[in-house]
Amino acid sequence: MNHTDYAIELNDFSYKIETIDLTSLGVSEETIKRVRVSKLYYALFHRVLEELPDLQKSTAPGKHEQIVQRLEKHSGNLHTEKVLKHFKDLKMMREWADYQPSLSTPNSNMSVLFKKTYSFIMCAKIFPSQ
Repeated sequence: MNHTDYAIELNDFSYKIETIDLTSLGVSEETIKRVRVSKLYYALFHRVLEELPDLQKSTAPGKHEQIVQRLEKHSGNLHTEKVLKHFKDLKMMREWADYQPSLSTPNSNMSVLFKKTYSFIMCAKIFPSQ
């Protein structure tokens, strides 16, 4: 499985988890939102990583920040700037989702987050042609 296929699966999972009544199993709405946000972030992470084969092979820590830096290098490209902004937004939300249980839910529209992430995952290219 390549990174794009994995990104699509994570994105689909994030969408489908909304359609399952997990609250009947005792799972809170907040926990569901946290899982969805985390999966959306990693979906976009893997989609961007698909276009960075050198970073895929790297065993060094800091891939998340390296992705931000690589996107920032293409700040003159409107599409890449939009991906960067969304990536940073999801990264901030993912940090809330995975690491900050005592903080309240950020105000965000999950439907908009899902659609935006999906559109970037399905785009032909994240980075402009060299």
